[in-house]
Amino acid sequence: MSCDGLSHVRKMFKKMVVSVCVGMMVLMVMNPVLYANVKEEKEALESLESDTSLMVYLSGDGVLQVYMASVDLNLIFNRVGVNGLYGLSRLSLSKAPQMGDYYKMEIGTDWISPYMMRALEMEDLELPYYTGGWHGSNGNNTGETTAYTDYVNFRIDGEVPHTDTWMVCKTLTIQVVNQVEAYNDDTSTLEETITYTIEKDKVDIQVDARAKKPLEISQYFGLQTQNGWWDSIRYYDILGSYTENTTFLNSYALPKNMQTVHQFQLRSSGLAPILTAGMLTDGLGSLGNLDDSKPTCFTKGYGKTYFNLISGKPLMLEVDDSFTWRGFYHFESPEPAEQIITETLAQE
Repeated sequence: MSCDGLSHVRKMFKKMVVSVCVGMMVLMVMNPVLYANVKEEKEALESLESDTSLMVYLSGDGVLQVYMASVDLNLIFNRVGVNGLYGLSRLSLSKAPQMGDYYKMEIGTDWISPYMMRALEMEDLELPYYTGGWHGSNGNNTGETTAYTDYVNFRIDGEVPHTDTWMVCKTLTIQVVNQVEAYNDDTSTLEETITYTIEKDKVDIQVDARAKKPLEISQYFGLQTQNGWWDSIRYYDILGSYTENTTFLNSYALPKNMQTVHQFQLRSSGLAPILTAGMLTDGLGSLGNLDDSKPTCFTKGYGKTYFNLISGKPLMLEVDDSFTWRGFYHFESPEPAEQIITETLAQE
């Protein structure tokens, strides 16, 4: 970063600290307990003037708040949906985590794909449905559970975090292990491990899954987004050129044999940060289980965008067979200038 850029960042953080100080004077009189929490946060904000860029708060009951200071963004992780899987539960914008949200979006759907998955040794059903994620036995966020979270591990700069205190760090890692049923099974068919690695303004995601029974996956998306904050989407091909559409109309990338989209970008005319979602080209990201006639990415008019990893070429797994994929979410402050995609598809 240039000297001018560093100076600009320092000025931004100083303004944030001044805002916290004003709030503290009021809180000291009105609520001494809350004042102590804000004092703790002020000290954490001041430390952000170094090369660290995340503030993290893990409550005793497992609710995780991740504050990306560079984009005023809070990511909240909690148990969500009918299955109670651990994952993203809210996005919000705030000048400082304890000073209140000025813009927020409650998560009400998958950001990591569910499965259209059949256990091969079980009797089939006439009406298959998605399982895992936010999907219960009715195929939506209702009915009986179809998955559960085994356990969650947290690491902050490689160390086990404290609870009920603000921490400043460079890297946060969340590992979530889920057990997922096939639509025609009532016990775990697949073990899914989701690893989130969060640094600065980016969330890297890796999914590793292992079959516990012989199974067939006929539809699987990988990364998804809920588009309530954003009003336009750009599909970027492998050369960096893009086509643009609204996020609340049906739109599709060209078929796989004509265009490969590994990144899309959500943009807003309002307050929301720019969000770039990307899929790397290893594992399922190589698109070996996607038919040539299918699009590699698409948006539905109800306001969701999907990558398309398995469609038209089912993935067959025997016991202990596995698969993996990697992707990311990258947040940037909204700017009128043209955005340039800088992620490399071959990154390690």
